[in-house]
Order: sequence, then C-alpha cells, then structure tokens
Amino acid sequence: MSDKTDKNAKKEITLSPETLAISSKLLPHLKLVDGAVAPIPAEAIIETLPEDVTAEMYQKVEQHRNQFFAGASHAMIEFSSAEMAKDKSIASLEASFPMFGRDHFDVNVDRKRQFTVGDKPPVTQWCVLDAAYVVHGARTKVGELSKVKAYGRDVGEKILAVLAD
Repeated sequence: MSDKTDKNAKKEITLSPETLAISSKLLPHLKLVDGAVAPIPAEAIIETLPEDVTAEMYQKVEQHRNQFFAGASHAMIEFSSAEMAKDKSIASLEASFPMFGRDHFDVNVDRKRQFTVGDKPPVTQWCVLDAAYVVHGARTKVGELSKVKAYGRDVGEKILAVLAD
C-alpha cells in the first residue's frame, strides 16, 4: 500500500450553509410544466434575502440600479455625441462602469448604424446605444458557484448516468 493519495479520488464537495439555505427556499418555486421549468414568481428572490435586508431595501437598491443604468447610458450619449461631433473619425465609444465586486455595466455608443427591414430602403440611426450588465460575481471557475457546478456533475454521474444505460 502506498502513502500517496489517489489523484483520481474525488474530493467531497462542501457547499456553504448560505447556498443551501437559498436553494431550499427556491426549490419549492421550481415546477415542471410541459417539459420546461415554469416561470419563477418574482417574490422568490425576496424570500432568500438575508434577515437584515428587507424587501423594501432590496427594491430600493433595484430601483436605483435601474436608474443608474439609465443615467450612465444618458451620460455616455451626451459625452459620445459631443466627442464624435469634434472628431469625425470616432465611430464608436465604450465605457465600463464598475459595479459591486467585479461586475460592471458596459455602455457602447456607435456614431451610426444602418438597418434594412424587408425590401424597404435602409434606415440610418445616429448615436446608437448598446448596454449590458456583466456579472463576474458568479465566477463559474472559482468560488461557490464552481462548487455547485462540481456538485451537479457528481449528482449527474450518480443519478442520470445510471439511467443512460
């Protein structure tokens, strides 16, 4: 017998109590309808909030976040249109607004875009905005979500792989 550990042996996956508590609160909201997951009610997230965070606090933060997105986008249109008016070579400008953690809100403004709908002549739109909220906090390669993914693979191996035979 060797003192070396088996490199192929699986490590036990330990999820945080917070993850398991949130999961237990969300699980009753998951329903299968016609082979697909039914829409999850909006109040489900409220049920998962920490004890010291009220629904009103959460809703206020959500409202601010939405207003922030609109305000940041407006600021980028104002800035981009002024800069593009000064320098005709600028075709596009992008800004990344930091959010909490590693998340960010990205706003891109294109000088112009042409769209064709059906057989109608092309339509030109000026100062065209695209925006996206980029979530890095979930971090699928490290952290708690990576453990949940590994747990899912283990569950799949134990339950679903057996059914595949």
